[in-house]
Amino acid sequence: MKQPFKQQSSLKKLGLALVLLALVVGCSRLKLGYQWADVFILYQMDRYLDLNDTQEDQATAQIDELLAWHRQEELPQYAAFIGQIKTEFQEGLDLASMDRLFKGFEVIRNRLYHKILPEVALWLEQLSPAQIEHLHVELNQENDELAEEIQEPAEELREKRVEKGIKNLERWLGYLNSAQETQARQFFASLPSTGAERLAFRQSSHQELFALLSQPERAKGTLLQFLERQWLGVYQREPRLPYHQKLYENQQAYRTFLTDFAQTLEARQKERFVHKIDLLIADLKELSDRN
Repeated sequence: MKQPFKQQSSLKKLGLALVLLALVVGCSRLKLGYQWADVFILYQMDRYLDLNDTQEDQATAQIDELLAWHRQEELPQYAAFIGQIKTEFQEGLDLASMDRLFKGFEVIRNRLYHKILPEVALWLEQLSPAQIEHLHVELNQENDELAEEIQEPAEELREKRVEKGIKNLERWLGYLNSAQETQARQFFASLPSTGAERLAFRQSSHQELFALLSQPERAKGTLLQFLERQWLGVYQREPRLPYHQKLYENQQAYRTFLTDFAQTLEARQKERFVHKIDLLIADLKELSDRN
């Protein structure tokens, strides 16, 4: 199977990013993304696992089942959750409401993980030695790219983080006034980089994964337990790994920043945000109603 698209950035891209699309993209891109979801997920599986023809047919059938489930069961949940965001926003965001929204997102994310991680584990259990080596090469290449990226000057990385943060705010709110832009720039610039911790976490995780895959007979359930440790409840464990600790601290900082920033919004920005939320909810409902 040919590989025509640009390389993406982690094992979870076997499908996780695609089916979470409803939570992170704008309305028109959501419809477009869902239209090509089956192609994208199959491409990602092939890129990581180098599927043979039989496996490709099997993967295609499983992807169709996954997307049917996601459309019927999950998209209505996403619409309800985004409706909750709208309600909390209109009633006035505070730390308590931000906690509810962060927890709501975690519930949605974990429900997805519980659905697909057993399937990912089964695929990993059935890989041939050649496919394991192929996966090893792909993940090592990603780690090399990440290692190169984090060697960029700290000021350049910080500016990229700031510009990305500003762009995301403006996508939902429209242009920021000067005081808002200053506040946002100061916040995004203050966030610590997680690149080094992320690389260390990936390298350690991959070492454990390939140790499991190298066993002559892969114990049933062992790979699933490994995946669940990687993706479920990582913020609730004590002590947290350095990468998860930084992510948790950044999440808490975002929670406070968004609560404070919401108090500065102008009427036009509030109207734009609610309008975009309404469009997103409508698109989610339309997609969930399709057969």
